[in-house]
Amino acid sequence: MIGILCIIIRRPKGQEVSTSGIRTAWASYTSALDASILLIEDGVFNGLDNPGYNTEMLKDFISQNGKVYCYRRDMEERGLTASDLLDRIEVVEEERVAEIVSESEGTVTF
Repeated sequence: MIGILCIIIRRPKGQEVSTSGIRTAWASYTSALDASILLIEDGVFNGLDNPGYNTEMLKDFISQNGKVYCYRRDMEERGLTASDLLDRIEVVEEERVAEIVSESEGTVTF
């Protein structure tokens, strides 16, 4: 069971909202709450290894065994592949996205 699922739908650059989503997941996780991140729509760009605060927070979250998922269809529609993403981001199909959402006690979209 996933406690809090932070769904990131916005790009990392020029969208403070995506930063808030990653920060919320990270703060929840470090407070011993089960939290995961799902990157969909333009949020998939947050999974790239670009310089910046979002990437550093995401790397920290992952390094502490935080779960990050990326929706394959949205990633591929934007010309990205799994090898473009940070290590340990799990690329998932539509069926798995539905499972992740239904397994979550609560979701917040950023």
